[in-house]
Amino acid sequence: MIILKTPRQYAEFVSWNIFPYINLLKKSYITNVANYSKVSEEFLNVKLVDSLLSDIELILKKKIINTTAKIVTLKFSEAEAITLYRIFLNLPVPKDDYYFGLVRNNWIEILDQQIFK
Repeated sequence: MIILKTPRQYAEFVSWNIFPYINLLKKSYITNVANYSKVSEEFLNVKLVDSLLSDIELILKKKIINTTAKIVTLKFSEAEAITLYRIFLNLPVPKDDYYFGLVRNNWIEILDQQIFK
């Protein structure tokens, strides 16, 4: 179990501002493998990442809705945490959006400490 403690504002920012980009990325991945065999390794890997990212988004939205605490504790499986970590590492940061980079880098740092301890 990977535990990510973060300020509520960061969780809301990720849910409302970063996950729309991640959802576009998921659609892009699925479109790229649409012509692959349904049992190919590439297709199945994309479906796996898509499913894990959907689960992460659900965990995040549920926590935001059900909690009013200033610090939010998100619990991820190792697979979910690694998927989120990899997506955040590869996610381009808009050059003029300081907060986007701040939140993304904060979560990468926390996940890095939890995954590789």
